[in-house]
Amino acid sequence: MTKPDTLCVWDGILEAGQANGSKSVPLTWYGTWLSHENAPDASKVPEIRRDPLKEFVDSDMKFNVSGTAATANGSPADNAFQEFRATMAEGEGYDMKGVRHTDQEHEILFGRLRWQGSPDKRNQLLYGRGKNEFGTFISVGWMRPGNRATLARRYVTDGRADWKLDQVRENLLKDIYDQNRDTMIMPPWQIPMMNAKLRYFVKGREVYKHAVVCIVVDLVEATAWCAEEEENRRRRSKSRKNNNSNDRAQRTKERNTQEEKL
Repeated sequence: MTKPDTLCVWDGILEAGQANGSKSVPLTWYGTWLSHENAPDASKVPEIRRDPLKEFVDSDMKFNVSGTAATANGSPADNAFQEFRATMAEGEGYDMKGVRHTDQEHEILFGRLRWQGSPDKRNQLLYGRGKNEFGTFISVGWMRPGNRATLARRYVTDGRADWKLDQVRENLLKDIYDQNRDTMIMPPWQIPMMNAKLRYFVKGREVYKHAVVCIVVDLVEATAWCAEEEENRRRRSKSRKNNNSNDRAQRTKERNTQEEKL
């Protein structure tokens, strides 16, 4: 069983077949994957390190999946340097503790089907979502030289489980830019969105809910929580003002009484 505090990083070679003028192209992705257990904080999971003399990262857990990618705008798929949406739930599947598994659903959004050097790193980003016997997952990653596709997968039970592929992309792009350093966070999974614990910022307050407890959490709930806290704050403030007002009135009364005695 893959737990929500485990981050799985898949790394392998992406191969695209011939489009021959059609709007789709067959894909195969194969390699190895690593399981980072006790990793609720995705920023602590390092970039994949591969021995340059070896084709894949050292791991007993291998995968070989395939599917079909279609161009996002309906244009011919012969040009690999455009956006593609792929379904990758076919093929041999992946190994886990000596047992072969497959995904029931696995969608990936590719900025490009082939690696292309570009000063804009967003062109190399990958976004995914899917479902299997272990639950629903979201994934983010990047394309690197050698047409190596790397995707980190997090199983989620909160509001992220309902995200569509475009929502994965939207939230990744919000998280990945580091304003303090004016750069993008790399590897792409080292962002709050990929933590086991959801984090929201509403009205200047941080709201935390943990995915492990299997509570459905979304922005509506976070907003309601903050609204309740704000109401409690107003009540406490009003109570303090009333107490201060009563204290001033009592002191004024005592002062007037003393003056009358004089």
